[in-house]
Amino acid sequence: MITNWSFRFHDVLDADKLHRSLEELISQGDKWAKLGGRFRRNKNGKIELHIPAAFDPKRPAVLFTHESHNMSVKDHVLNDTMPDPTIHNEFPCILDTPEKLDSILRGPSAPLHIDDLIYTDRPNLTLHVINFTDDTFVTLTYSHSLMDGVGKREVVTNWSKALAGHMSDIKPVARFDDDPMATVASQPGEPYLHEAMMLKGWEKWYWVFRLVWWMVRNPVRRQRNLFIPSAAFARIRKQAEERKNESDPSVARAPPPYLSDNVILTAWLARLACLTMPPDSHRPISISSAVDLRGCLQPPDIDPSRAYIQNLVAYTWTHLDVAKLVREPLGLAAASIRTSLKTQLTTPQTKAAARVTYQAVKNDGSVNMFTDRDSFTVSVSSVAKAKYLEAVDFSPAIMKPRDDSNRSSLEPHETPSGMPVWQFSTPQCRIMPPCLIVVQGKDRAGNYWVQLVVSAAVWNKIEQEIRSV
Repeated sequence: MITNWSFRFHDVLDADKLHRSLEELISQGDKWAKLGGRFRRNKNGKIELHIPAAFDPKRPAVLFTHESHNMSVKDHVLNDTMPDPTIHNEFPCILDTPEKLDSILRGPSAPLHIDDLIYTDRPNLTLHVINFTDDTFVTLTYSHSLMDGVGKREVVTNWSKALAGHMSDIKPVARFDDDPMATVASQPGEPYLHEAMMLKGWEKWYWVFRLVWWMVRNPVRRQRNLFIPSAAFARIRKQAEERKNESDPSVARAPPPYLSDNVILTAWLARLACLTMPPDSHRPISISSAVDLRGCLQPPDIDPSRAYIQNLVAYTWTHLDVAKLVREPLGLAAASIRTSLKTQLTTPQTKAAARVTYQAVKNDGSVNMFTDRDSFTVSVSSVAKAKYLEAVDFSPAIMKPRDDSNRSSLEPHETPSGMPVWQFSTPQCRIMPPCLIVVQGKDRAGNYWVQLVVSAAVWNKIEQEIRSV
């Protein structure tokens, strides 16, 4: 899956400096060269990474394109990447950046599918920079086969160091044979909590049939962004905290468990994704959430002094039903998700999840499903902890001082020059999945940004629902 990762700066940045510093990072050795590698498919049909012995203009470390507009971003359609502050400062709003603007952000030479990398000599990374007289957009395009959400944070963090000339501070990349998931998979450990629920045999095919039939009945699925202002999220949190125990008076007397932003968002967004289902239905809903293993594993399974530019992800599963998710108080669903995650994020269970994920991908090229054969699956991924807006510092590339008049009232005044005011990742899906939720993170003003892929019918319901938040 190809992903376009875009940043917006209220600074005019030197595109050539950005390009040169990224090339310097990739070319400086110590395994960073994998970012400039080329994907190839071997005789067994598996993808391999081929790294050139040296990078040169004919075989560059990164594919670079640049465009410059002698105009303010306020007069260009890319200004719509952020909401109008005079309208959307209290209630969530939907932004059609993926459908309308992503083709502009990624540039003319970015790959659209992994075949565009495998059957050409393109490097893994494509960099496109768009300059305006008051703003700059920077987009990196890469294959998800190369790295995950936290892996790419290492890229921009160390790219910033290269841009500043701090080459000695660049974090070394883990050896090619240093794979924490393989290490954990080779160790004995306790069984995975949901192992008995793994779909297989006829039940797996039944689940696939129901999924395909659902996709036939819902041919239009849309990929859109959801902006949740801090004021709106505060009301969502208040709703979850006030009502989480109301159906059980005995529980209400106990100290209420803390509900994290992640748990509340997961419950609320999963509820939105199921709004077209009958609210009294007991059809199983399974919420599959990605977990970054870098924050879970400890030495010697992982070396924290190294950058792991790869996919280091396992999955948790939370099982509810439509009625509990949609009809009952939001706090009860959030509390159920919290309890489920607490049992699965112990060290032994994290290792068990890593083990089953590694083995499934190694054997079949995809992960297993730990759910009911009648279930609808909501896939959730949150990269909020990566804090991308804090990881990027392109101030050495500033060509023109910032014009603060371009900042909206929804943006914090303390965003330093050279640091992004907005970022978003958009996966390029040949076939849109039935339900995908990606929490992109929280900006400096406390606003949350989310991307959802759901059916057009669900989007119609979401448009109505967010008016009452």
